[in-house]
Amino acid sequence: MDKVELLSVACMVLVLLLAIAFWQFLLCRRQLKQLYSSVSNQSDEPYLGNSSLDNSPQSLSQVEQMVSQLKQQLHQAGYDKLTGLSNRLSMKQKLASMMPLKQGSLVLLDIYRFRYVNDLFGFSFGDELLRQIANRIEVDVHVHPSSTIARMNEDEFLIYFPKGVTETELDTFIQYLQQPYSVFESPITVRVQIGHLGLERFHGDISTMLRRLDLALKKAKQFDRTIAHYELGDDAVQLREVSIINSLVKALQDGELYMVYQPKQNFRPRGCNQVEALMRWQHKTLGNISPAEFIPLAEYAGMIDLISQWVLDQVVIQQAKWRELGITLQVAVNLSTQDLKNQTLIEEIEA
Repeated sequence: MDKVELLSVACMVLVLLLAIAFWQFLLCRRQLKQLYSSVSNQSDEPYLGNSSLDNSPQSLSQVEQMVSQLKQQLHQAGYDKLTGLSNRLSMKQKLASMMPLKQGSLVLLDIYRFRYVNDLFGFSFGDELLRQIANRIEVDVHVHPSSTIARMNEDEFLIYFPKGVTETELDTFIQYLQQPYSVFESPITVRVQIGHLGLERFHGDISTMLRRLDLALKKAKQFDRTIAHYELGDDAVQLREVSIINSLVKALQDGELYMVYQPKQNFRPRGCNQVEALMRWQHKTLGNISPAEFIPLAEYAGMIDLISQWVLDQVVIQQAKWRELGITLQVAVNLSTQDLKNQTLIEEIEA
């Protein structure tokens, strides 16, 4: 990804954050206008003896109710409704108020395959499990003074330890969270994975730190580890992956991707009447990219159907050329598991 593309992504994120902040500002301003209007109407009324005295408590009650609602809305805007923890927006605001962060640790905690809990037991069960997990996190983290916790999305929690955290402490923390839970009288255990960012070496702006923390968690998932630390050079891996994804469509159009055919030797009878179609990519700047690298990225980006269709088209074209030369070969084509979920796959091949 070049500097222009990085700047475009950064601008889009900034615009989104500004839109959210502007929406909250409009909401607060509307509530304040209603409050001001109520107070102004009350102050403009002439004194009417007992009538004014009778209405005064009611007006004061309305003002108190509006102020209470406004406070509640402001509170809810910064906190997760399910767990009561800070949400993503509130956490970013808290971290911004503490900048520059050059000491301590950031920890991103993920509940392994939590979505299967919702699929198997239902959302009510999953919500209660999340509440219990959040309670355990609070109990353990509060041992560290001034620590900050937030629920970032469905099954991820972000924790800031001002004085840092050791590998041993993280191991103890994980073991505590992985002890059995009782949800609606049903025992259940979870597996926890953690990404860790040491701020003394790898501090930066909020977006950079959160991105690096996410890379650490991604590494834990990729290599099936319980804990993974952000290390120097992990950014380059992500930038390469983003570059591959962004250039994939254009590479198909420019002819950077091509097919090779590996013969399959027969023993009885001897000879070769089958080949396996293999895809190759000679990138203009990155050089030769293995399918083992770009195919999983294409699946992750939702682009695998485009590649599979291109492969099938290339194989059909090649088969037609061979038949014109009197060559008859069976061609094996590798498809993604996602392709097999396509109910119209056979019809598309026949077409």
